[in-house]
Parts: sequence; C-alpha cells; structure tokens
Amino acid sequence: MVKLYPNMSAVLLHNSQLDHKRIKHPSALGLEVGQQIQVKYFGRDPTDGRMRLSRKVLQSPVSATVKSLSERYSISVGAPGDPAADP
Repeated sequence: MVKLYPNMSAVLLHNSQLDHKRIKHPSALGLEVGQQIQVKYFGRDPTDGRMRLSRKVLQSPVSATVKSLSERYSISVGAPGDPAADP
C-alpha cells in the first residue's frame, strides 16, 4: 500500500508495477514498510475508480539477451545507444 499524501488513505501498488522482473513480495527488492519510493500516477481506473500507480515505468528498461543463435551471433534487447545492445 502506498500513501501519496499524509492525509490520504493508502492505495494499492500491485507487485507487477514494482519492477520489470517478476517478484512475489516487495521485500525481494529490499523495500520495507514506511520506506519512501517514487511512483507515477496514471489516473483512475474507468471501471472501478481506483488510482493506477506504477514504480517500474520510472526505472530504466532491462537489457537482456533474448536468444543465443551461436557463439558468434546473438539478439539483444536494450536502449538505443546502449553498448550492450550493439553488435
């Protein structure tokens, strides 16, 4: 749960919106109760009116090798200009 302002009621921040990798519990990222974090507000859900928040959109994208074709060639995913993504 996240409090945006001291007088507001807490808002749910789903585990899938904490990080690019899949986690089961916020403690896997070293997060603790009472810790301040930055989140992005996406407005309200049109079906139920709940606030939509995300922490992972504020983080840089994960650069990873998707598939190794051989020892000489590989396909990489990364940000443009990232040396790890260039062949």
